[in-house]
Amino acid sequence: MKLDKIINNVKVISVSGNSESIEISNITNNSAEINNESIFVAIKGLKVDGRKFIPEAISNGAKAIVLEEDKGIPDS
Repeated sequence: MKLDKIINNVKVISVSGNSESIEISNITNNSAEINNESIFVAIKGLKVDGRKFIPEAISNGAKAIVLEEDKGIPDS
């Protein structure tokens, strides 16, 4: 499914690139499960902040990153 269809009814603050051309087949909050058609959902948990794994998710081929709040990537 194309990214623009997935985010159609979601309040989006920012999109970089052309969401109409990005094919998505996987949505996960585990950066180790990322492939080149994945969305990585960076959730701030009770013990671990998922934003810390954004660089790994990108390195593994994530096509999109979803954040709860736009506060950037925390220090490791």
